[in-house]
Amino acid sequence: MAEFILIFILGGLLLMHLGIIFHLIPYQMVWGGRLKSDKEMYQFEAISIILNSIFLVVALAAANYIQLPVDLYVIRVMLWVMASLFLLNTFGNVASKDKFEQLFFTPLTIILLGLCSYIAYYL
Repeated sequence: MAEFILIFILGGLLLMHLGIIFHLIPYQMVWGGRLKSDKEMYQFEAISIILNSIFLVVALAAANYIQLPVDLYVIRVMLWVMASLFLLNTFGNVASKDKFEQLFFTPLTIILLGLCSYIAYYL
């Protein structure tokens, strides 16, 4: 169940970042509200889309929905790396200038931290 929730949330985040790229969602609500131009937004959102795509692939592999040519140990390490990044991201969300980012994404990254840690521990 934890893997499914992680996949669902990561898929939603990937769609959100694509929505930001296509100007369906304002970019002021991400990256701490500190982006000042479309150029910055495209650069930072490219990073988000790449990272979230990698995270989604790792989650799919952990759930055995896809097979990767790596040992299970690598998947476990990647999940711990993801958990660490979500921990750091939680601090960034708390410090955000955007109230929506603080109120919505702070708990979301805490949930992602917990899911990644749980799956890595029991994988």
